[in-house]
Amino acid sequence: MTLYSRYLLLSYFKILGLTLGTFIAFLLVYQLEDVAQFAAFGVPLSKLCLFIFLQIPFLLPLALPIACLLASLLLMQRLSTANELTALRASGYSLMHILLPLLTAGSFLSLAAFYINSELATSAHRKTREMIVEVTSINPLVMLQHSAIGQLKGAFVQMDPICQGHDVANLVVALPGKRLVLGLCDRLSIVEGELQGEQTSWITTLPQEQGFDHLILENLNCTHSPAVELMTLLRTKGWRLAHDHLCWRLLSARERELSKLSTQKAFQQLRQCKTQKALRFSLGLMPLTFTLMGAAFGIHTQRSRNIRGVIWVAVLTLFSLVAIFGGKELGHQLSLALPLLLMPHLLIATFSLLKLQRIQTGTA
Repeated sequence: MTLYSRYLLLSYFKILGLTLGTFIAFLLVYQLEDVAQFAAFGVPLSKLCLFIFLQIPFLLPLALPIACLLASLLLMQRLSTANELTALRASGYSLMHILLPLLTAGSFLSLAAFYINSELATSAHRKTREMIVEVTSINPLVMLQHSAIGQLKGAFVQMDPICQGHDVANLVVALPGKRLVLGLCDRLSIVEGELQGEQTSWITTLPQEQGFDHLILENLNCTHSPAVELMTLLRTKGWRLAHDHLCWRLLSARERELSKLSTQKAFQQLRQCKTQKALRFSLGLMPLTFTLMGAAFGIHTQRSRNIRGVIWVAVLTLFSLVAIFGGKELGHQLSLALPLLLMPHLLIATFSLLKLQRIQTGTA
């Protein structure tokens, strides 16, 4: 590696590290609601820190390309302003030879981004989901107090918390389903995995027989039951692994299994699997294409800076993000999702190479 390559890469990675850390901290702010809700479960500090740490791999696929773009853009602007780029070109270096270390670094960062998005981010996403399910499974009162996270869709829960996650009063629970389940309790506590209720009433309907509705009414002065039994009643169904929970190997295995089925639902899930693969490939390619865009539009050949390059970068970046998020949302329509996921890279590469060609020939 030449002295110039080491100097360029060192400057590039210094800016990259600073911008990447800033973007991760900025994006973590948007995750504070989930972190606050998880902390409200009364989890230990170690689990809370692990939950926050597991948010980082999920944010890296978006933060890394933006950091690569800003790093290459600012570096090329600095080299142009300090006339270092002019000196290199006067020494006989072509633009592609000058940019080769940056593009090589962008290629390795793309491989790292693909691995992070396909392996680390999926594992982190699955682990955070498992942690939420584990907390709510151990303590059903937590699930009642945070019904949105516990996925009690359509349920009505009203209570007066006495001790967060351990003791509630004036509990009213109405659960959705084919039969009516209504529960009233003056005070409900959890002690060593056992639920202890005072003045508890349950109203439950049974399936109709010969046109008559059967209603069961239970009034209990004091009740003791394992907490797991309440969780069985609250959870009508468990959570399933979505496509973004699966690593590349497991996603490919699911795709092979779905291709053997001939149902309409299987075809729809198969299209979603292929879209998920295209999304990961697109996100993995973004560090390289964004590095190329930043390097191409960061070079200025005039004495005064021209903001047109920055405008082009902003427009292409915005278009890329909108297209990628749009392709993700259109996962069930493969014919629309694939062009949206791949088109930004083709446009960025085309405009960037045209810009570099104009600079090389002196027509920029």
